[in-house]
Amino acid sequence: MELLRGNDESVFPCIFHDPLLWIGFVLPFSIQIVDLNVGFSVWFFRISSRLHTSIFTVVGYHIKEYNEALTGSSIALSHQGMGAILVLVVAIAWTARDHLAQCSARRLRAVL
Repeated sequence: MELLRGNDESVFPCIFHDPLLWIGFVLPFSIQIVDLNVGFSVWFFRISSRLHTSIFTVVGYHIKEYNEALTGSSIALSHQGMGAILVLVVAIAWTARDHLAQCSARRLRAVL
């Protein structure tokens, strides 16, 4: 609503003079442009999801459920995303296993 509100003093609405607007814009924007690998990953996985959806449509593969809000295209992509998250969690736990064991041992010694 603030963007649509007219302003007699200048061409731009008053909201554009608010520093909080620009801080809220610059923070996510600067995080996104830090690395080209991030931009490539966003592009690659967007194309990959469209390709998967197209192949599933041509082959006739369809899971009977509601449309997933996060993936926006199919439930199958939602299941793939959940599988990727589970693999990531297991990989992180496996990598941190020595540290977690040391923390558990220290905690157990502190309790006893």
